Amino acid sequence: MKIIFIILFVLSFATVNGGAAFGEMDYASERLRMVREQLIARDIKDERVLDVMSLVERQKFVPETMKEYAYDDMVIAIGGGETLAQPYSVALIAQLLKLQGKEKILEVGTGSGYQTAVLAELAKEVYTVETIEALRIDAEKRFEALGYRNIRIKTGSADEGWKEYAPFDAVIISYPISYIPQKLIDQLEVSGKLIIHIGDRELSKALVVEKQAGSKLKKCDFKGTLIAPIVGEKPTEEASQSGMIRGENKKWKTSEGSKWKTKQ
Repeated sequence: MKIIFIILFVLSFATVNGGAAFGEMDYASERLRMVREQLIARDIKDERVLDVMSLVERQKFVPETMKEYAYDDMVIAIGGGETLAQPYSVALIAQLLKLQGKEKILEVGTGSGYQTAVLAELAKEVYTVETIEALRIDAEKRFEALGYRNIRIKTGSADEGWKEYAPFDAVIISYPISYIPQKLIDQLEVSGKLIIHIGDRELSKALVVEKQAGSKLKKCDFKGTLIAPIVGEKPTEEASQSGMIRGENKKWKTSEGSKWKTKQ
């Protein structure tokens, strides 16, 4: 939280002394607005997560035509049928993991790399797998340009994970899925956490499970998140006129006794 207050002070000083220029300073203000209105106002309380979300430049992970909406509460299409999650979803995942800075994380579904960058700021190492080669190339260029040295990325099958660097302290499947791939469970450290989204692209529930001895899974936390309608892909007429569709988040109650399938 100290970082947030420092940035606020700098922005105030710049405005008094001739006003802040357009560009990065404006984005910094938008990041703080996002943290205040979308994260703190909801249930994001982890100070490390809030600090990182106030610093990682989301506008560098969105298409050029959508930069002005980079810090709005929305999902943004990034090409290839893939999307960039809304800031709240990224912060929620980071908070659920309770990262201390020593963890090794496997992320399945790199996308543009925004969530990867947030995780890289909070953990020791992030290994991320993207199925679409073009997205992998773009994300890798962003990581290099932004100076991330603790991210490894490859193109590969989502179900395969990255066995060479297993076991991982946490595994994140960043897109909705109907089952938990067994190979990803095998690559998870005992007592490690797995986060998946059960449902479809417009409505999914985030499930957190913990791996126990014998590859048994224990449901340890359950949060609800509503995936916002996708911006830039099959928009409604109203969305086409406005150029965006806003999302919202809701709480979900866990369905006791529900079973989650694993696939060999």
